[in-house]
Amino acid sequence: MMKRLITNRRSQSLLSLLAVFAICFPTFAANKLWAQEKSPAEIVHPYLDENTLGVAWIDVEQMDVLALAKMVSLYHLPIAESDMEYAEALLQGLKRHGVTKIYSVIDASVLMEGRPPVCILQVKLGGDLSLIQACLTPLTSKADVSMVKDGELLLVGAAKDLAIKQQHPGANLERLQKQMSLARRSNSLCVAPSPALSQAMNAVLGLGADNNEKPPLAIRLLLLFAPMEGMRVDSFALHQGFSAVVDFDSSAKANDFKQALSKLLAEAIPDQADRWLPQLKDASAVWDLDSSKKIEAAFGGMEARLAGMENRTQSANNMKQLALALHNHHDTFSIFPPEALASKEGKRLLSWRVLLLPWLGKADLYDKFKLDEPWDSPHNAALIKEMPACFAQPGTDPTLGKTPYLTPLTKESAFGRPGLPPRFQDILDGTSNTIWLVEVPREFEVVWTKPADWEVTGVEAIDLLRRAQPELKVSFLDGSVQTLPATIAGETMMKMLTIAGGEVTELK
Repeated sequence: MMKRLITNRRSQSLLSLLAVFAICFPTFAANKLWAQEKSPAEIVHPYLDENTLGVAWIDVEQMDVLALAKMVSLYHLPIAESDMEYAEALLQGLKRHGVTKIYSVIDASVLMEGRPPVCILQVKLGGDLSLIQACLTPLTSKADVSMVKDGELLLVGAAKDLAIKQQHPGANLERLQKQMSLARRSNSLCVAPSPALSQAMNAVLGLGADNNEKPPLAIRLLLLFAPMEGMRVDSFALHQGFSAVVDFDSSAKANDFKQALSKLLAEAIPDQADRWLPQLKDASAVWDLDSSKKIEAAFGGMEARLAGMENRTQSANNMKQLALALHNHHDTFSIFPPEALASKEGKRLLSWRVLLLPWLGKADLYDKFKLDEPWDSPHNAALIKEMPACFAQPGTDPTLGKTPYLTPLTKESAFGRPGLPPRFQDILDGTSNTIWLVEVPREFEVVWTKPADWEVTGVEAIDLLRRAQPELKVSFLDGSVQTLPATIAGETMMKMLTIAGGEVTELK
């Protein structure tokens, strides 16, 4: 079953993989047939419509999948070696049957509905399209796509999309046609939505922008490109590099783009943002990776940076999951759990984290605990290694039993104030203004079952934590997760810990 799923995944994604290989493969001297060929713009023009976002093309005859695989291995980029081997076998078959170029028409509606883009295969003079169809049949049957001949070309894609393309809409997309005219004939990716489509996409991507919670990083990155006129990525031999250009209608917009990108990258990959910033040339943002040194500067350590971004996202998801469990506990009992479960004599036994287990889908684990024994009793200590993954720092082993998710304890905080735990109606400062959970650096972590959290005796405690981790990820009682800027004052953060202090605070 798993093998079949993997095969289907490869089949469904390979057409898209072929369409964007252009940014990674070599450019060589023009072959003898190029003088007789139509330009890429002429080939794809009959298949463009108002939903078209962009076009990509690759020179199949000069492609070298093994060269890409070598780069993947060198820079630890996230592409499976098995997928490369699969692509190499397929491309060798296409070459034998005379396929010279593969074009891909990328439509917004197709992408939004999860279908592969329509691919257009061009063959040498005298090539047999029937043989190519036979070569691709095992791939297309598993990917649930079809093939049709259209004159001297072979179209591959979902049946509903092929029916549209065979009608030859031939829309005149000035922005996209300009990008294609500036791109190389060998390998290129051009993106330039029409003004109407760009406006519609911007509106869709901007939905929810007024919410307190920030949109995902990927959405914010896409929104940066909304004002562009178009972009193109041209490939070279891997040892020579490639270039990318984003065009705007004014130098001011290009500068605004670079500044906004710098801010976003600084948030996503601190101390490494400069690696990915473009140069400004008139009204364009340009990346020139035209040497092995520049490629190394951009892609070196990519695996670690991607893992760091993934871990930050997963950590935010962990905190949201814990907040949801907290809310569900309140829905059940109309009160928050206590910071620590205590014995009749007042001895602190187990953390609030144990008490949330039933609302984390871990009722079986909760039932294993002896609630009248401390966290380090022989019986309960044996359960430390069964810590749920949502309590672990992403990228670490949950069986170690250490968690970075601590609730701040002051005399006025949600879990620190004396007496009974609070209810939502007791949060007079507002749930969106009150911090209940903090992600602490590694040296501050505690055993998850231990009734221990972050003791905040004053601004000094905050300063101590900030020296180890300048930017802190926190969860508010409304369930939102934010990263506090390094510039926020300790006094301001102290106010954000109280549930009824009556303060008005702003993140700056």
